[in-house]
Amino acid sequence: MISAALADAVKAGAAVCYGVAGRAWLEALARFGTMSFGDVAAPAIDLAERGFVLDDRLAMSLGQLGDRFSVWESSAAIYRPT
Repeated sequence: MISAALADAVKAGAAVCYGVAGRAWLEALARFGTMSFGDVAAPAIDLAERGFVLDDRLAMSLGQLGDRFSVWESSAAIYRPT
């Protein structure tokens, strides 16, 4: 069941990603891949650890929709720090 807060965020145009098909990606990598998981995951790990520069469009979107992140304490800590 989708929460009311998530439903409101979706209606407001917030980007939402959940239920990512990670297991399918791992299965495809195991069956057809030519790289190790470590090699494939390294760029994502680097971005998660070091961050990245926002482009103007994403910065504007986060600014416009950012108040909605306050519904979730963990998201507010990242997107709306005090």
